Order: sequence, then structure tokens, then C-alpha cells
Amino acid sequence: MELPNGITGFTDATSGELPKTDGKPFKQLCFTLSFRSSIQLISFTAAEQSSNYHRAEMIVDGHTVFILLNAHFPYLAFASAFHSGSFDFIDCNGWSEVFSPSYHVLSAAELNVPLDREQLKTVQLNEAELKQAAYWKPKTTGQLIFNHWD
Repeated sequence: MELPNGITGFTDATSGELPKTDGKPFKQLCFTLSFRSSIQLISFTAAEQSSNYHRAEMIVDGHTVFILLNAHFPYLAFASAFHSGSFDFIDCNGWSEVFSPSYHVLSAAELNVPLDREQLKTVQLNEAELKQAAYWKPKTTGQLIFNHWD
């Protein structure tokens, strides 16, 4: 998968300022989704300095689903759990059409691709991102795109 420079939320002097995704339309779409039967919006958290994503927490038929939007690029994902510093990415059939007109909805298969030092060299990261990735050692593409590195 080709990823844009700055996807991690880190930049260096040569890359310039990163774009920002507006969390308000994302939040509205999450509210729209919560109008469906058996779906409840529990919380919405805007991207913070220590995380590079907006996050909505939903309850669907008694199960938690997180909807994540990268804070800098329109990449969106679904996850079933958060533990040990990473998400368990999933596909949510029927939800993608709510978000796909505005965002690039990533599949669980794309997000769970293993990431190692050699693969990091093929992704177009800037120097600041490479330093952070070397320190935090993301194991999957999803951990690179949706991180909470400080």
C-alpha cells in the first residue's frame, strides 16, 4: 500500500506542515450511523497530541467497534478492540458505504500487513517518521497509520 509522507503525524523541516482532516464531518457521519437499529455511539475523541487519529466508539449488538480516522489524511478503519498499544482491525460490512464517499476505507487485510525494517524503506516516510518508527517499531501497516506515539 502506498502511504503519503506524514501519515504518522510526524514531519521534518523539509516536509512542511501536515494537512489536517476535519473531525466534525467524521463525527456527523458517526452520529448518522448511530441512528441505525442496534448501533449506539458511546464516545467521540478528537485527535490529540499523542494520537494521530480521531476515534468514535460504538456498541453494536453488545460488541464494541472503534471507527478511526487518520488526523492528517482521509484514511478510515474499523477495529474491534484496543490492547497492548494497538487495535484489532476488522471489516464492517455495510458501514463502508456511510464513510466511503468522504474517506478511503481501509480493509483489515490492508491494515494487518506485517511491517518490518525492509518494508519501512519502501514507504515514503520523512526522516522524523522514520525515527519514530525505529523507536516505536510498528508491527503492521495499521499501527503505522493509526498510532499514539508521543
